[in-house]
Amino acid sequence: MGYRKIRDELDGHKGIHVNDKRVLRICRKYDIKSNIKWKPKSCTRGDRNPDHIAKNYLHREFHAEKPNKSLAGC
Repeated sequence: MGYRKIRDELDGHKGIHVNDKRVLRICRKYDIKSNIKWKPKSCTRGDRNPDHIAKNYLHREFHAEKPNKSLAGC
């Protein structure tokens, strides 16, 4: 729990009105740190440095008679 949530808990549930800067200062004094939740790494990467480029089978030359007809290059 970070200093913002601690301040919200004090203000909302305990009725203690305190500034978040004071809570941050106390947390730093007693070395109270929050756990940082990292996003899981996915298999897709950014456009700047692609590792794999899919082959262009259709070459932008297709006419779909029905919707979703040429999804797999059929």
